[in-house]
Amino acid sequence: MDNDAKVAAALEDVSGEEKAESIEDGGEEKRKPQTMSIARDVVDIAFKVVLICAALFGLVEYFDRQHESQIRYSLVLADDWEDKSYYEDFAYFSTLSQALLENTVAKTGADLQGATRAVSNKVADVLQYDLAAIEEVKDLYPDFAPEKFDRAVDRLNYFFARVGLCARDSVCDPGLVNDYYGASSCFLFDILETHILWVREENSNKGYAKLLQFLCFEYRAT
Repeated sequence: MDNDAKVAAALEDVSGEEKAESIEDGGEEKRKPQTMSIARDVVDIAFKVVLICAALFGLVEYFDRQHESQIRYSLVLADDWEDKSYYEDFAYFSTLSQALLENTVAKTGADLQGATRAVSNKVADVLQYDLAAIEEVKDLYPDFAPEKFDRAVDRLNYFFARVGLCARDSVCDPGLVNDYYGASSCFLFDILETHILWVREENSNKGYAKLLQFLCFEYRAT
């Protein structure tokens, strides 16, 4: 092989090596952006997962605080029930009402529902200061004082309105409210029903004892 041929062959080898290096360099340059894109995607996904976890943790913490607040307000009402003599008012009201119920059943043989209606009518008359109704109750319950009874009803309606508002607006824990006051609210509402309807119609006070009624209906729906 002459010198010219050797030189040509050497030039071809150099050219081939340069092309190979160029191809490799081009492949590396293409792989670099792809790798960086994948890394960015991984970082974005990780960041989103962290945000979702933080949001879920925040929600759990919020609901825990809300539940604690509901229990706290429920216990405040329970303290008021005892400390501010609402319990004594209810004891006075229920003792008298129970005596009237038992007397009505003994005299008429009515079932509990019928006796409750009759007593509700009697209590409505008493709260309107009907003298005949008051004397009839005094015959059964000599220490009966209509003013004290009237005051007890007003105080109980006020207290149960607070409880009903607290439960309706989810400020108090609904389960605790039902456990503590559900049965009592229904007893009070049943005995006062005639009086409640009279106040709503005759005094144009459509909202009278609505929250007491709400409490009772919620209790009976459970």
